[in-house]
Amino acid sequence: MTDVRPDPLSEVAPDPVTDEVVDPVTDADPDISNGPGGRASLGTIVAGHHAEPAGAFDMVADDTATAGHYLAQPASVPATTTGDEIVSIPLVVEHDGDYSLWARLRGPDTRSDAGYLGFDGVLHRTFTSEHGVWTWVNVTRQHLSAGANRIGIGYGEPGLQIDVFVVVSDASIGAAELEAFVVDGTLPERDHSGEGVGDGTDDGTDGGANTPSEPTPTPTPTEPSPTPSPTPTPTPTEPTPTPTPTPTEPTPTPTPPATGTN
Repeated sequence: MTDVRPDPLSEVAPDPVTDEVVDPVTDADPDISNGPGGRASLGTIVAGHHAEPAGAFDMVADDTATAGHYLAQPASVPATTTGDEIVSIPLVVEHDGDYSLWARLRGPDTRSDAGYLGFDGVLHRTFTSEHGVWTWVNVTRQHLSAGANRIGIGYGEPGLQIDVFVVVSDASIGAAELEAFVVDGTLPERDHSGEGVGDGTDDGTDGGANTPSEPTPTPTPTEPSPTPSPTPTPTPTEPTPTPTPTPTEPTPTPTPPATGTN
């Protein structure tokens, strides 16, 4: 991962600036830790670029900016939606691949929170999600060819503050990790055993995007065996008592009346 402050911006309009172009990968400031051969020590981060103006933007001192200053559209330049590239920063990548452009921006209010940023002349109108604080914005993800490319900046709204750009091949890198790296120098927790700048793929050697591990398969649930219901114990039935026979009084035989003899 390399944080680079190239000297000039190449002015696109009206006249080009012919100052020396700084290779953002190999010509880093000496206080930046590089990997073998001057390459980025973490392949997923290509370079960070602190913008330097060529007269088209204001440079404003600010202790909260990572390099002690930020770039801003002059107040004299009205808001526009044309999206023309005004200045650019040279960018060299070692491999073809997909790269994300992140920018650390601050918009004071809703009338000064937009600008045009992008790769190689393809600029996107970019807004800050909050106002009054530095915010990381994922501007675009675009395929870049190996070799010379550029980061373009165009007018949007006067007052938008541009601190630093970071170009990333690993799409999983997020704002919190970039803030920790740029502000505190903390590398994201990634596998940086590979050499060179990542190209958005991972063959185990180039430090590209991490290959996700095979997920642990979730076992297919089986239907639970039903718990057998216990056989109910029959309730004993009270025996029906045999009725005691009631003795029957014998019916008396009537005595025939006596017959008299004369």
